[in-house]
Amino acid sequence: MGANSKQRREAKKRRAQLQHQDRQRRGRESDPYPPGSSPFQAGQAPGPGQPTDAHRANGAVSMATAAIRSGDEDLLHHALDLLVALPERHGQRVGCTVVESVLMLSIRGLWSQGWQPLDAPHIVGKLLGPAHRNLLVEAIGIECRTAKALYVDERWRQQLVRIGAISDTPDSDTDTPDSNTPDSNTPDSNTPDGRFDAGRVDSGDADTPRGLFPTPRETRDNQLRLHTDLRLALEIIESISRLPRLPLILPPPGAKSAGHLTTKVASARLDDKILDRVRALLAKAESTTFEEEAGALTTKAQELMARHAIDLAMLDSRSPTHEGASARRIHIDDPYTDAKCSLLSSVAAENRCRAISTASLGFVTVFGFESDLDIVELLFTSLLTQATTAMIAAGSTVDRSGRSRTRSFRQAFLLSFASRIGERLRTANRAAATDAATTFGD
Repeated sequence: MGANSKQRREAKKRRAQLQHQDRQRRGRESDPYPPGSSPFQAGQAPGPGQPTDAHRANGAVSMATAAIRSGDEDLLHHALDLLVALPERHGQRVGCTVVESVLMLSIRGLWSQGWQPLDAPHIVGKLLGPAHRNLLVEAIGIECRTAKALYVDERWRQQLVRIGAISDTPDSDTDTPDSNTPDSNTPDSNTPDGRFDAGRVDSGDADTPRGLFPTPRETRDNQLRLHTDLRLALEIIESISRLPRLPLILPPPGAKSAGHLTTKVASARLDDKILDRVRALLAKAESTTFEEEAGALTTKAQELMARHAIDLAMLDSRSPTHEGASARRIHIDDPYTDAKCSLLSSVAAENRCRAISTASLGFVTVFGFESDLDIVELLFTSLLTQATTAMIAAGSTVDRSGRSRTRSFRQAFLLSFASRIGERLRTANRAAATDAATTFGD
């Protein structure tokens, strides 16, 4: 028995060695410019028909993404070694520069395919993890610096601020009108000359632009850090390449609103004083430990917002602004996504909006006027906090056999919460309508 076990172990070891050798052979064969294949060596000027450093880097990027897709770790490490071994140009490795350029092109491709600044980090974080999400946010911020000459929708800029890709402080360089910039009086431009205010990316010295990857000096004694950052970027590039096209509901930088679902930037927005009162009520509802008190405060907030929406509608009937319908994607985090989507649908329905869930990508698209979309997002965020607090306070549950029923219990709890909230919001809307009828008459 012992001899048989020893033979099996040796056979297994030989198979592993053969598989490793085969992966190395395939890696060498897939290298578009393997060492010694030409008299050109990295760092020397190539002759006619010989590969440049950029060619080598692009070949290594293609090799790396193919290795990620197939799960070939040996081939991926081989590609990373090729990228790191390339020489420096202008204070940065050629391999890093090419990977960064490919990532920037991938990001711009996402914008043209209907993805927005809030969407991309969310799906990448969902598929790959928080480290990938953070690196993508940093890359989006760097990409913004190359798009300062483009026109951008204000809602797009606000999404960039929300994910932390840019600062909310205007850049003085873009505050000066440029008489040579065409369409400088474009109504939906967000700077005096209509250009994209990318702000500053928080990466050390704000006045000194830097790339996505550490410089050779910073990684001279820490090659592992460079390998890690390059691998994260390449995994993001590969993941982005598999994402589906989405409907264009917001014009990307450089595009106008025509031809997209969003037809006009909203002219009627919630009054700041009303918003402050609503936020104060919702903050109290989130902080209380009494469910009935939280429900009463939320109902009061909904009634206040419903009455304000009626007032806006009455004003618009006297002086029409023809606000166009819009759409907004609201992202849903795991777990209990079905129950959370149900809650969002209830909130949307009671605030003159409609919601369509895209569960596979982790978001719900809500359709309505901008002022109503603001209400839906504000109220849903608060209600989700309230529901989570109440759900955790309810504790965990087990069945008669001692097995945990916590997940099914919490799913049912959130669905029940969504149903109760829907009824409370309807009650608040009826009260607001009755009050408005008294004020404006039938």
